[in-house]
Amino acid sequence: MPRYCEERVIDAPAATVFDVITDLRAYEQWNPWIVKAQGTPDEGATIEVRSLVGGRKLRVEHRILRSERGREFRWCDLGWFTKLAYGERARWLEPRADGKVGYKVELSITGVAAPLVGAVLGKSLLWGLRAETDALKARAESLARRAS
Repeated sequence: MPRYCEERVIDAPAATVFDVITDLRAYEQWNPWIVKAQGTPDEGATIEVRSLVGGRKLRVEHRILRSERGREFRWCDLGWFTKLAYGERARWLEPRADGKVGYKVELSITGVAAPLVGAVLGKSLLWGLRAETDALKARAESLARRAS
């Protein structure tokens, strides 16, 4: 099962980081991987995401599985292909005593075609996860500086 993970310490409150990752319409302003997203970040809601994967824009619907303010935001892929390769992305926020937040994001792919997805798209998925995580850190820290 391919699993991609990134972690950062972000110099911003957990609430600020959570606001950034759940403000789907603003993704196109800061996110180099998910270039457009729309919908509501509520548990059970369906959202539409356009990502850059393998140099192409890919449109995929997702279902919000968990949305716990300041702690966790998780979604999964929807569509016919999930019978072959099911993707789930989880983001966790761990508030720290110093006012910063530990951020971890994990993309896991399961199913019969998961090894093929990893072989064909693994480098692109890893690039996207890293680029998005770095951009999230920059955006959240910028917003936190402006608020103080």
